Amino acid sequence: MKKIPDFENERNVLIIIDMQKESRPDGFWKACNWEPTVKAAEKVLDACRCRKMPVVHVRVSRDEFGVENHPFDLVDENGRPLYSIRGTKDEEFVDELTPLPGEFIVNKQRFSAFYQTNLKLILDGLKAEHLIMMGVFTDSCFLTSVYDAFTMGYTISIIKDACTAGTTAAHMTSILDMCNWIYGSSFYQADEFVKATQGKEHRVWYWDYPNTKPYQLDNIEELYNTV
Repeated sequence: MKKIPDFENERNVLIIIDMQKESRPDGFWKACNWEPTVKAAEKVLDACRCRKMPVVHVRVSRDEFGVENHPFDLVDENGRPLYSIRGTKDEEFVDELTPLPGEFIVNKQRFSAFYQTNLKLILDGLKAEHLIMMGVFTDSCFLTSVYDAFTMGYTISIIKDACTAGTTAAHMTSILDMCNWIYGSSFYQADEFVKATQGKEHRVWYWDYPNTKPYQLDNIEELYNTV
C-alpha cells in the first residue's frame, strides 16, 4: 500500500544531505547542475521553515589527521584526508542553506547519514514519521541514506531536482533506482513540493509496486522525466 505524505498530521522532518561548499564547481567534488540544485533546495528549506518543520543538516566532517577515515578514503602521502576536513571552507554548508539556531547538525564519516551518527536518536526524539530528503551525491551519500531510512520504515519524500551527482546520468539512474526499490515513497520537484506544503494542487509521483521503472540504456532520460 502506498503511503501518501500528510503535511498536516504527520511528524515531518527535513533532512539535507551534504550540501557543502566542496561540491561547488570550484570545490574538491564538482557536482553537475549545482546552481539549479541549490536554488531548488533553498525553496524546499524555506517551505519547511515556514511550516516550522524540524530541519537536520548532514555533512561529511573529517578530523584533520585521518583517524576516522574509511581505509579506502582519498588521503595525501601522510594519510591525511583530502576533502571535508573539519574547520575548512569546503566543509561548510553552502551559504543559501546555512543552518539556523535550533536546527540540527549531524557530522558523519561514511556515506550514509545514519551510520554511526546520532541521526536516528534525533529522529526518535522528534518522533519523526515522514522524512523529506534532498542533497548530494544522488548515487552515493544520498542514495545510501535513503535506503537506510527506508529500511527503518519511514515515509520518504525525495525532492529530485534538489539532488545531484557528478554526472547527469549518475543522478538520473540513481533516482530511477529509488523509484524501483524504495517502496511507499514519493518524488517531487521543488516547486511542486512547495505547493503541497501549502495545500495547493500539485504533481507528485508515488510508488505503486516494485520495479516500476525498469530502465534500459536508451530510455533513462525518458523514464526519469515521468517521475
